[in-house]
Amino acid sequence: TAARVFPSIAANTFDLVCLSLIVCTKVRLNTFKETDKMSELTQTQFESSDDELPEEVAFDASKSAALKSVKDALDAAKREKNLLKEKRRKRQQLFQEQKKRKLLPQELLEEFDTEPQNLPVSYRVMRIKDESAAKSLQQRAMDFVQSRLYGSGTKRTTNAELLSLKKKRGPSQGAAVEFANKKLGAYKKARITRSNKRFIRQQKLIPY
Repeated sequence: TAARVFPSIAANTFDLVCLSLIVCTKVRLNTFKETDKMSELTQTQFESSDDELPEEVAFDASKSAALKSVKDALDAAKREKNLLKEKRRKRQQLFQEQKKRKLLPQELLEEFDTEPQNLPVSYRVMRIKDESAAKSLQQRAMDFVQSRLYGSGTKRTTNAELLSLKKKRGPSQGAAVEFANKKLGAYKKARITRSNKRFIRQQKLIPY
């Protein structure tokens, strides 16, 4: 009895499933057709409404679009200017921080300010090597001057002999300075006399 009942139930179930599938397919087809009709009607309404738009509405739309583009451009320029200001501010802050790091500590600077300043008015810094080289060069220059003025190869003379030579060889010839200036001659004679006496006394030529 159970074997007879189950095939009948299965057959009825299959029929019901097929029927439901057919109904769903018809409903979907009808829905698609109605949707296509509605889209066509909407498109025709939009086209007719665009054709029927007045010129004032088109001008207002273009004006609002132009104003919007101008506003966007101004906002972009303002935003770029603000970014540039921020970048400059950060760079200035970075420079100030670097400058602070290079400075000496504040305590040390205050200590320098409190201590008395006993620096010389003017001074010159020189290395020992340079100083020795300068001294050597100066000494050589002095030796050169000394050798030229008072060396063995230099013929030196007195002022009286030089003036006498000029009197003898110059265009205006005259007597020697010793004879022209009586005081100079007397001084020289007294000097020669003292020199002779000193020589005689040293050589013990005349007994005491």
